[in-house]
Amino acid sequence: MKSTFIRQVGFSLCLLAGMAAFTSSAVAADAADIAKLPSEVTLFKDVKVFNGVDDKLHDVDVLVVKNKIHKVAKDIPVAGSWEIDVTTGGVKQLKEPAGGMHAYSFTTFTEMKKETKTVDVNVIDGGGRTLMPGLIDSHVHINMYKPGTLPQFQDTTWEEIGARAAAFAQEMLAQGFTTVRDMCGAHGGLKKVIDEGLLAGPRIYLSGACLSQTSGHGDWGIAGQRKGESNLERLEVTRLVDGRDEMLEGARRNFALGANYLKIMVSGGVTSIKDPIYQSAFSDDEIRAAVETAADWDTYVAMHVFMDSDLGRALDLGVKVVDHGL
Repeated sequence: MKSTFIRQVGFSLCLLAGMAAFTSSAVAADAADIAKLPSEVTLFKDVKVFNGVDDKLHDVDVLVVKNKIHKVAKDIPVAGSWEIDVTTGGVKQLKEPAGGMHAYSFTTFTEMKKETKTVDVNVIDGGGRTLMPGLIDSHVHINMYKPGTLPQFQDTTWEEIGARAAAFAQEMLAQGFTTVRDMCGAHGGLKKVIDEGLLAGPRIYLSGACLSQTSGHGDWGIAGQRKGESNLERLEVTRLVDGRDEMLEGARRNFALGANYLKIMVSGGVTSIKDPIYQSAFSDDEIRAAVETAADWDTYVAMHVFMDSDLGRALDLGVKVVDHGL
């Protein structure tokens, strides 16, 4: 029973960003939101919640409308009705419940007309268990969910990568992770499938293919392969870029495939075989090209880095986030 409840909570909270940012109002809307009124309401009954302040758990109910926590209180009813002024965003809860058992009714008022929408309420009985916000894993590699060495990883196909990635996403959600940040190797395919509701999984933010120089931390081809000949390059899990122009092209290609930000390798690594850990990677001009491209998309560049000198250099050039730093 307990594991089943945890899975239910995980699926229901898949779109939640966190418990800290809840509002006490039921719904707030503007004119553009009329067509986007909640299609799903989830009410967690009889759960324990940590409020971030008190050194104890509180016995409460939690009301979730789509991807937002709207109320945390005792004895929230399983039915209710709210009036929403779409022009101002004001909201008022009516005293008399409406919409029937396990349903909520939303009535919106505009300058022209009044609209009412009734939605079902998914009631989950927590049975006194602890409810917490979804966990966030800030560094995963969705498309690298395969044991073995890099040469063994080369021996793969998109069918295998996709199947393993789907299994990884479902496993992460079942463990309580509702958001993951992919730090190179994945594009927007799995994210799209999850967002469409075809597969259970966490919210995904991603950097696209790893951006590495030749003989850098992302150069995973065997010794006899030239740039562009390795299987993982053909699959666009990693991308070798040398010089400013190739960095611009590679970064733009990542964004074309759905990247939210970029990941570059500015030091050597441990798992790769062509780059000692003390290696200094990418010229200043190559790093600037990545930073400039990310700025064009109003986002940032993250870096794999081990050496202090490279860390400081990349930060001075505009890289915002350190991953795999020592």
